[in-house]
Amino acid sequence: MGGTTSVTLRKPDGEEFRMTRWTNSMPWGICNPRMFNANEAHMDDYLHQWLEMKEDYEKNVKTGNFEHNMTDCYFPSEGLVPCGYGLTVVDHVNNVILDMQGYTSFHNMNVAGISLDIRKNDNGQYECDMDDSNFLCFKEFLEDDRITGIEVINKTRDGLETIPLPSKDLSKLVDILGNYDNPMKSKWFNFAIDINPFTIETFEECDPAETERMRQRILELGFVLTDEENASWAEYIKEQKEDQEWDEGEDG
Repeated sequence: MGGTTSVTLRKPDGEEFRMTRWTNSMPWGICNPRMFNANEAHMDDYLHQWLEMKEDYEKNVKTGNFEHNMTDCYFPSEGLVPCGYGLTVVDHVNNVILDMQGYTSFHNMNVAGISLDIRKNDNGQYECDMDDSNFLCFKEFLEDDRITGIEVINKTRDGLETIPLPSKDLSKLVDILGNYDNPMKSKWFNFAIDINPFTIETFEECDPAETERMRQRILELGFVLTDEENASWAEYIKEQKEDQEWDEGEDG
């Protein structure tokens, strides 16, 4: 599943991109060592498709004859306001990610997703040739010494616990990840990631108090909301309050 979501990216020089994006662009675009390392080329790659559609929209908005079939899905952009799955703000000025969405996480990588990107070549070796793959991100996280352990489901306690990596050798880990029947792999859930220098601040979805808290945090970080964005935030919070009141009435 997936859908639209709002993403704002602020580069180290303060340049902002307030986007409506499809959720599937976030795992590779944001949960990527190149993003945490403020790699300009990676940020430009992540922005490329959106900027193409932005140009398409501005050039063809009067006729509606867009060159890209998804242009009118993303434009006009919602701006720095939650939509669809929510809102993610990646702020390189303050090295913080504000996260209010339930599609993906930015502090770990799912083991199954990495495994699905690996295939055996004719020599019986595991490989992956997709530049935007989960496996390539994992490989670069490992090379950058950012894989801090493996999250496993703890059956005796609620939730997950983190255990050490059995090896930091990529080839040994790939042998495990690429082998569907490996009993060691079957216990693994996520790889935990060091996202330094970033921190993540999480805000619960569908909670008007949390939504307002996120809006205030955005202002504290120095973002300036337009009149249209302020109005959209107010309407978004109003609808959440109405939904909350309706749910409480149903429970009563």
